[in-house]
Amino acid sequence: MFSDHIDFLKYIRKLANTQVYLEIGVQSGTTLFSETGDGLVIGVDPDFHIEIPLRETCHVALFRETSDVFFEKDHFGTVSGQPVDVTFVDGLHWAEFALRDMRNAERLSHRASVILVHDIYPRNAAQAGRTDNPHAWMGDVFKLLPALRRFRPDLQIAAYGDVPYSGMAVIWGLDPKNRVLFDRYDDITRYMDGLDYDRDFATLVEPTFESVGSATFTQMTRDIYRAQRRRSRNGSGWRRHVGLALGR
Repeated sequence: MFSDHIDFLKYIRKLANTQVYLEIGVQSGTTLFSETGDGLVIGVDPDFHIEIPLRETCHVALFRETSDVFFEKDHFGTVSGQPVDVTFVDGLHWAEFALRDMRNAERLSHRASVILVHDIYPRNAAQAGRTDNPHAWMGDVFKLLPALRRFRPDLQIAAYGDVPYSGMAVIWGLDPKNRVLFDRYDDITRYMDGLDYDRDFATLVEPTFESVGSATFTQMTRDIYRAQRRRSRNGSGWRRHVGLALGR
């Protein structure tokens, strides 16, 4: 159904009627600028190298810094007057970094927003390691899934292992006011540290994966679409503060 994660990301961005898009881990900009439109696109990466031509209709803000700095300094608020609609988490492939990016993105979201997390399906221990693997490195981001299900059972989470080539998690039903991921950060990271790929992935993580052709995928699509329709009826829009901010 989807040729790769970029194709899947484009689908979700269209489904969510995305006007404010945030991406953590930009690299060359292939995913950042994958979807056309006139909304606000925000990218965060300490070492981005954009190779995609910028469209005249695209309002873009690029921050050459770590996501921790971006969120701590509230640089999002300098370019957007509205919450983020879709966030794509694809930064450093360590579980605690994905956790911090996810919790901070939720804080900047609205109730109908969507967060996507990449690299959730390592095929072996080398791919799931904490050391960069030049062949295929996904790190231990997969640990975020059981952690969220354990500490934030209120969230809606669908993990798709068949999104090429490293899977994708979709998180919706967000609550920007929820403080659990902040207040219990140490407990959550301790729990994730205790997970082991060889011991836990096949029994604790992989069985929770869904297929993009499944009934749960259809339900996810309906949930996101209906949430956006409700938000649209309430007249929510977006307002940008700046049109272009490069290399802050």
